[in-house]
Amino acid sequence: MASGSGAEKGVFSRLYLELTDTLPATLRENSGATPAAPGRTRESSVSRLWMKQPWAPHPLRDVKGRLVRILSPGWMRGGSGPDFAGSIFQLEGRPPEKGDVEIHVHATDWTRHRHHKDPAYDSVRLHVVLYCDVKSKPRLTLSGGEPVELALDEAYPAWRAALRLEEGALPAKPDNKPGLGGCARYFERIEEGKAADILDAAGEGRLILKSERLARDVREYSGETALYLGLMEALGYSSFSPMFRQLGQSLPLGFLRTMVDELDRRQRPVALEAALLGMAGLLPEMDAATDDETGQYLARTLEAWGRMKAEFRLDPIYRRADWKLSGSRPANYPMGRLAGMAAFLATNLGGSMETMFQRALSKLPRGGAAVEKQEWLAKLSGLFSPTVESYWATRHVVGGKRLSAPRALVSGDRVLLFMINMAIPFFISRATEIKDRKDEEELKAIAQALPRPAANAVTKYMVARLFGGKAPRGMLNAVRDQGLMQIYADFCHVDSGACHDCALAGYMEQLADMP
Repeated sequence: MASGSGAEKGVFSRLYLELTDTLPATLRENSGATPAAPGRTRESSVSRLWMKQPWAPHPLRDVKGRLVRILSPGWMRGGSGPDFAGSIFQLEGRPPEKGDVEIHVHATDWTRHRHHKDPAYDSVRLHVVLYCDVKSKPRLTLSGGEPVELALDEAYPAWRAALRLEEGALPAKPDNKPGLGGCARYFERIEEGKAADILDAAGEGRLILKSERLARDVREYSGETALYLGLMEALGYSSFSPMFRQLGQSLPLGFLRTMVDELDRRQRPVALEAALLGMAGLLPEMDAATDDETGQYLARTLEAWGRMKAEFRLDPIYRRADWKLSGSRPANYPMGRLAGMAAFLATNLGGSMETMFQRALSKLPRGGAAVEKQEWLAKLSGLFSPTVESYWATRHVVGGKRLSAPRALVSGDRVLLFMINMAIPFFISRATEIKDRKDEEELKAIAQALPRPAANAVTKYMVARLFGGKAPRGMLNAVRDQGLMQIYADFCHVDSGACHDCALAGYMEQLADMP
């Protein structure tokens, strides 16, 4: 993308963000919720805040007013029991200590979830909540221990902005059937151009939020590391995304380069795959071999893992039980995605990840036919295909039934989601930082030209809410899909049954009445 001087005002519109910032918070919140709380703030969003540690390196104060320095947030667990394992923290005046972390929206969720009766939670040393709704009684474990309690609304003043970045990034799936929303009649009355403008503004606002989130990562790590962690996060399906990100944090790019530096190029894919699967706790023992091909795969992969584990003192951060595979489509299982990531890294570790994706975006045939864009996408998906035959191209699980035909380990649609959710916002943050208007204009053109990803549960829901199930022909694209998701996160996700109180519906009504 071109470089050049910029103007004070960005090319990507902040109109939607400015509008939503001026709306009274109560109009976007469930009236039945705790007054200060978002109507349906998800525990997973609080977990993501904890994992990201946006307050670092500053300490926090616990509910008793004591300073607590977080030395490590620990590792997010996917199974039952505490949410994070192995956190390290230091309470003022005391030596550092290690323990598990439990996350809740409200402090009283501890007893509501009956953790005080469950021995699995005796290891919890930190109880991290968004709101401490009862301070008169401490939260206790079954054995009588009292975890240190952190209430983020008191300890971290910028929590609302940080939480919005997380909520907007991964809005929860709808939990009710779609129906026409209060905005639908106004969307029907206004010109299609105005409706498109609203979705464009919301979509660009969402990309700005994501760019600010990635800028935070760049400040904490580096541009290349932010992209790497973003790529890992994008490859993880749904609830696996935070776990994939933490795998990336446990295997930094610099370490991976050192690990494979002296290996023959043909050995690198095996070594990287073994490292990723080994750290994820997804490598079974040799007795899992059910056929010769599986036996050969496990022999070479376990040998590589054992060698690296000893040489670099690696210990898995997850167990097989932490990965909740039930309910996930086999194509979304983490094993194949990690094998695809290993293939990508084996080829691209030596170069600049930032330069590679910048070039990839610049090669998008913006004015080309749909088939040309799909060819562009297929080339990107091919970066995650091993150069030699891969065990995971024909299996979903170790020892599982062999597929009749090889599959793409990382689909074109998954790569497309990375481009719109991570790469575009990353380069927006870069252009914004140096006020490079030409770069922003080019990024906006690229974003508008990207193929539209496959509809997900949220976009399907919003099309039903706003358009009765079918949007006007040509209305939706990749950016406007982002707009649908942001409107959902800000309004419909809060309380889909309260359209009569929705400030966005009121704004839409004003637009519809304009000549």
